[in-house]
Amino acid sequence: TGSLAGWLSIAGLLFGASLVFAQLQSALNLIFHSEHARFNGITGWLKQRVFSASVVLGLGFLLIISMLVTTTVQVLFAQVPSLLPAIAKAISLLLYALAFACLYHFVPDRRVRWRQALLGGAITAVLFTVGQYAIGQYLARAAPGSAYGSMGALVMLLVWIYYACLVFFAGALTTAVIDERASARRVPAPAPE
Repeated sequence: TGSLAGWLSIAGLLFGASLVFAQLQSALNLIFHSEHARFNGITGWLKQRVFSASVVLGLGFLLIISMLVTTTVQVLFAQVPSLLPAIAKAISLLLYALAFACLYHFVPDRRVRWRQALLGGAITAVLFTVGQYAIGQYLARAAPGSAYGSMGALVMLLVWIYYACLVFFAGALTTAVIDERASARRVPAPAPE
């Protein structure tokens, strides 16, 4: 019964994550002004769920790669401790930019060119890292538990989730504007009659 419960838990986790990513795709379709759906009908719905689950698994794989790269950098540069924080921050910034760019390129029904997706991903990654640093500084200097007691950590988690969502959607909007302006430059102007 233990393995059945484990398999049911994994299936429930993947189903819930695919629902969240379906909502994320719906929101990104609004931001990127997607007129047509990539998948239609019942088989389209099933393909959408499989696609969403594959995006979840792909991002999980990217997080594992991120941990491996960070650990490798720490091992390689252990003798040079002054360079270690800068290299670790640069690598995490690049991985965040790549993750956001992949989301902006693959998730909306309208394809975004890689150049625009990478630019939007880089902008989002910088904002994300700045917020991460700011919340870290706040936690280091202030005592969030003093105002909220034992629920201070939950309040900070909710603030971080709110900020991360705000940055993600602001980055998506920035990427959509960059992509629309680049597309407008590629389309030739109509000849005057």
